[in-house]
Amino acid sequence: FSVVFETSAGDFQMIFYRDWSPLAVDRIHYLSSHSFFSGSRFFRINPSVVQFGYSGQPALDSIWRMLPIKDEPVISSNIRNTVSFARGGPDSRDFQLFINIADNEQYDTCCGGGFPPVGKVVNGMEVVQSLNNEHGEEPVYDQDSIMLLGNEFLDRKYPRLDTIRQTRIGRF
Repeated sequence: FSVVFETSAGDFQMIFYRDWSPLAVDRIHYLSSHSFFSGSRFFRINPSVVQFGYSGQPALDSIWRMLPIKDEPVISSNIRNTVSFARGGPDSRDFQLFINIADNEQYDTCCGGGFPPVGKVVNGMEVVQSLNNEHGEEPVYDQDSIMLLGNEFLDRKYPRLDTIRQTRIGRF
């Protein structure tokens, strides 16, 4: 299946491959079809990745954080245009995703099992690369505040972050 992400910077489309990471792709399908990412901010942008996923609603995020996805093997490589779930340890994938904007093959084996790609950007990579990157890694260090206050905090401290307006599920 595919997902079109309508953002404040324009639209991009991802295709997801269940054979790469079935549990994670099922999670993306559910979250995307239930508007979880609507309002999500692109909060981490560096020369390697663009990261997003917090819904902006702390109560909703806390539910999904308590339902982590089991680790799966890395089938495809973290090359430019692929997307993977972020994680903080074994069996900790939840709702945060990152888009590889550079080749990051080191993510295939690092960090106690790697980051299995789940899909790739097939249209609109220029939109992904145009997202507001003025804060770089800085918001990563504020994740406790993001978890506690959501978009209220992000809008106050980082008001120009680009936003996902809505997602649309489709076929490819």
